[in-house]
This record gives sequence, C-alpha cells and structure tokens, in this order.
Amino acid sequence: MIHIYRANAFGDVLWTEPVIRYLVSKNQYVNVITNYPEVFENYPSPYLLLNKPVPKWKKEFAESIAFPGVCKEDN
Repeated sequence: MIHIYRANAFGDVLWTEPVIRYLVSKNQYVNVITNYPEVFENYPSPYLLLNKPVPKWKKEFAESIAFPGVCKEDN
C-alpha cells in the first residue's frame, strides 16, 4: 500500500491527482490522507482509500496520555 499525505494545501492535493490516477490504474492500493477527499470521490476504484488527517491536538493528546503499566523511558 502506498500512503500519500497532502493535508493542507489544496493545490498540492490537485497536483497528486495524476499520480494517484496512475497508481490506481496499475492496481496499487493508495491511501490518500487529505483535508480535500472530494477531489477523489468520483474514482470508481477499490484500490483508493480516502482518509482525513488526525488533528494535531489529538496527536498531542494521545502522546501525552500515560497508559497504566507503560512507562516512557528518558533518553
């Protein structure tokens, strides 16, 4: 599976469209992570997966949680 992460700039997402079209036509699974999934919603392919990125605050929150029985090592 190929992961393409283009979240913030709409123009950058548009520039990835030919690459994604090519990969999908070669039956490669492509996971597109973007805030603009509507650009690719008309692709009739089971090889294309669309996801929205995890917001920064959720990543930071998940990293800050101390799970019972798990300690972070100091480096």
